[in-house]
Amino acid sequence: IKSIVPDSPAEKAGLKPMDVIRKFASKEVKGPAALAPLVRQSKIGAEVTVDIQRGEEMLQINVKLGKR
Repeated sequence: IKSIVPDSPAEKAGLKPMDVIRKFASKEVKGPAALAPLVRQSKIGAEVTVDIQRGEEMLQINVKLGKR
């Protein structure tokens, strides 16, 4: 993640710049371009688990999806 939009679902969930998204809703994210289609396939208002790497630590964060 390069940056976080203020007041976005990502910010509200606690995601931070420099986090690396490894999984989105249990699906592996193989690179930056792979994330957008996964998000588009999800419904607005859905709550998904995002597996991230923050430095050496692996975390699971729940994100409630909103409109872009």
